[in-house]
Amino acid sequence: MVKFAELKEDTNIPKFERVGGSLQPRIVTGEDLPRILELDPAHWAATSVDVSKYSCDPEFLEFLDADRNGKIRVDEIRSAIAWLLPRVKNFEGFEKGSSLLRFADLNQETPEGLAIYNSAKFAMRNAGLPDADSISLADIRDHKKLISYGLNNGDGVVPPEQICVEEFRAFAELVMTLGGKVKDISGADGINLSIVNAFGDNAAKYLAWKKAPSQDPSIFARGEATPALYGKFSLVREKVDEFFRLCQLLALAEGTSPVAASPLDPMNVASMTEFMKNAPIAKATAREELDLEGNLNPAWADALKGFFGDFVPGKKVITFSDWKAVCAELAPYGKWTESKPCSNFDALDDAALAKLEQALNDGMIGKLTELIELDKSSGENILCFSQVRKLILFQQNLLEFLNNFVSLKELFDLSRQAMLQHGILVMDGRHFSLVTPLTDIAEHKKLAQRCYICIMYIETSTGAGADLKKRTFAVAVTSGDMNNLFVGKCGVFIAKDGVVWDAKVVDYIQQPVSFSEALKMPFYRFAEMVGKQVDKFFSARSKEVETEVSKSFAEAQKFKPAAPPAPGAKPTAMQTPAVSGSMMLMGGGLGLAAIGSSFAFMAQALKNVSVWNVLFVFLCVILIFSGPLVIMSLIKLYRRSISSFLEAGGVAINKRMRLNRKMGAIFTRSLSVPLQNYLNTADIVNGTFDALVPEKARKHPFWRAVLILAVILIFALAGFLLYRLWQEKLTGLFSRDPSIRACSVSGKKKDCAKAENASPAGKDEKAKVPATAAGKADKGKGSAPAAGKDEKAKVPAPAQAEKAGKIANKPPTEKKTK
Repeated sequence: MVKFAELKEDTNIPKFERVGGSLQPRIVTGEDLPRILELDPAHWAATSVDVSKYSCDPEFLEFLDADRNGKIRVDEIRSAIAWLLPRVKNFEGFEKGSSLLRFADLNQETPEGLAIYNSAKFAMRNAGLPDADSISLADIRDHKKLISYGLNNGDGVVPPEQICVEEFRAFAELVMTLGGKVKDISGADGINLSIVNAFGDNAAKYLAWKKAPSQDPSIFARGEATPALYGKFSLVREKVDEFFRLCQLLALAEGTSPVAASPLDPMNVASMTEFMKNAPIAKATAREELDLEGNLNPAWADALKGFFGDFVPGKKVITFSDWKAVCAELAPYGKWTESKPCSNFDALDDAALAKLEQALNDGMIGKLTELIELDKSSGENILCFSQVRKLILFQQNLLEFLNNFVSLKELFDLSRQAMLQHGILVMDGRHFSLVTPLTDIAEHKKLAQRCYICIMYIETSTGAGADLKKRTFAVAVTSGDMNNLFVGKCGVFIAKDGVVWDAKVVDYIQQPVSFSEALKMPFYRFAEMVGKQVDKFFSARSKEVETEVSKSFAEAQKFKPAAPPAPGAKPTAMQTPAVSGSMMLMGGGLGLAAIGSSFAFMAQALKNVSVWNVLFVFLCVILIFSGPLVIMSLIKLYRRSISSFLEAGGVAINKRMRLNRKMGAIFTRSLSVPLQNYLNTADIVNGTFDALVPEKARKHPFWRAVLILAVILIFALAGFLLYRLWQEKLTGLFSRDPSIRACSVSGKKKDCAKAENASPAGKDEKAKVPATAAGKADKGKGSAPAAGKDEKAKVPAPAQAEKAGKIANKPPTEKKTK
């Protein structure tokens, strides 16, 4: 059996550490990289991740995503590590995450490492630092510096301005000027191999052609005047040959007449000019002689006299033999001029031609050819520049990436944000750092329900106009509460690159955030429910009161008093006016009456109830109502999962990581001000209020509370009294006796005296009923039936009076039926 101590000392096997409650591979040094190749994928924290979920150098992610499918898998990570290992022998730069690659850290004993070394050295040599011992990511990415303006950049084009030797640079500039030019990678003018070879051939031929007159004197038969004479000769040569051919034709066809020319229009100048130009220089004769003083074609007369006057001065007649002698004398020069290889070198004077000849003799063409070949051979190093960038990017980011893929350790490092985190949302005085980008909120919500984490969905934007950018993120709320977080809440999102985005909550998944919120949530919901019901109750009652008062006023406007009855006629029942003083009092104090009656009812109901019973009942209600909610909230808190949250964002997670309280405090933090930063513990608002309001006008909290309590008691007492008054008034209003109703409505002594005399109690001295008892008996039922005519009838007791009142108030139809 292997002991733990022996297992810990073995450095050839993968090591694990506990991260978020799960065992995950430990990746700290470069020595851990070979062990990852031996690690089974089931032990990896993740097996596949969308490229968009990482916030790091995009070129680094491109190198990892070998098949360019937008996902990084286990096999691609293994391939990247296998590519890296034979090229590096020292991983100190990897452990530091350095962007500076030291040449000493490269493994030059392997072909792969040597190729990286040669390419890096070549790049620094092109940058003008041939003795450099390291190369940075910024250096290798400076394409303009390393390739565009490098002498050797693999394109086979050498710009003369980049040649260090002045004499060599001057010759290259001459080649580019006379032989042609092409564009370098940078867009600079340069020369390539074909231009140099063509220039060398043309230069050699031109120099040989230029030396021919010195070797053959016949070329310049007339010395320095030969070029000018040959120029005039070239103008008339064809027409003179034509003249002598016509003469020979006439000699062979003697006795014949020439063909008449077509008629010409003398008024057409253009036609006449063209005719004269194409006509013979003179009239042909069989003698084969050209008379220079004879009748010559006006279009050619000056050219003929000018040439023959210079070449054979004083000669008036040119025979055919004379003409052949002229042509033979100028033929070598004509042949020499026609053999000229190119005219590009005509601009060079004798001194420049001498330098050109000397440069060709010194092998300058061969040196340029070697330089161009060297530039073309550097193409392999240029192509290897991408490998140098790849190695530097791996050194800078690979270990950190592995701690965001093979292990999720970086998620809990407060010193920096992990690659899986894209920034910090600042909202509600808190920092939310567990942020993942997404494209479809609805799709994310389907999967995120399983993580039991409270999630806000925010839309962010930055820039304006054509530069406006928008992104959507899912933000985990892992600590605190959700009381002040709602749809429409605004904040700012600070990306990892420092760019600040405007943020706004557009949707959320409601879940318990903390233990304290889970305990308080039932009370919040209970208070919310009670508040809604109370608001609904009072709204309905206020509506009823408003409706009744409006109805009363409407009926009062329509009320018309009845005409007085005729003498001896039976009095009719008196109609109660819709609005009277008592009705106005009743309508105006209905709300206070309801409040007072409520206090009276509660006082009567709780008079004999023990305080402990009330507390016990209240506790039972709380437990029954909030117990299940608290239990469900605690269960959801326990089941919160970071793994499910990341999986909803496109990360294939192997390890189960539950979001506990400590993790929640890491991803959602409330920042407090240190005590030493306080300038003044007193609230500025209090000082402003004290300066604004005089001391005498201030109301202290104690007296304010006493005043509020007194107002409540006054309103309760007034409501109770109004309620009692309303009951008594209601009894009088519904009485069948007109005098009682009149007394109840008007309240005048005269009407009340009539009502007392008309009652049975006033006629029968034996049956005296107290007024209060009679009022109680008539409450809501009307007055008792009159019994003054029957001497035997006795005034009923209060119970009998109430019964009699009920019988008297029955509808007429019921009485008639009985």
